[in-house]
Amino acid sequence: MNWYAASIVTVIEVLEGEQLTVPVEEAIYLLQGNSREFARKAAMKIGKALEVAGAEGIRWCERPARLRFLGIRKLRAIYPPTESNTSIDDAVPVHGAEITHSFFEVDSSATAELFAQGKRVAVSYVDDDA
Repeated sequence: MNWYAASIVTVIEVLEGEQLTVPVEEAIYLLQGNSREFARKAAMKIGKALEVAGAEGIRWCERPARLRFLGIRKLRAIYPPTESNTSIDDAVPVHGAEITHSFFEVDSSATAELFAQGKRVAVSYVDDDA
């Protein structure tokens, strides 16, 4: 069995009136399965369950809203740390294992440093896989 990290993307949409901003959440879920396709189906099931759970009773800016599942942004296999003697087939998430990563561009090194400090910056995502 292999381990995977699935990036599940949801949004909150107001049910009445104009919405000036759309909150987007990307949550990373840890999945175990015997194939990438199995992990993708498991991630889709989680996303759809989130949407069902968020169909009623959510509020955004004091207005009725719903949570909508948009999809799986990426699905990555988790590999053991490079110094590990563990085979990929026997790999389990352990200290030092890369779970996922993102690749994006910003307008300057100064902006990249602000991002690294947890500050709000504009980015352009150009992830290497989906």
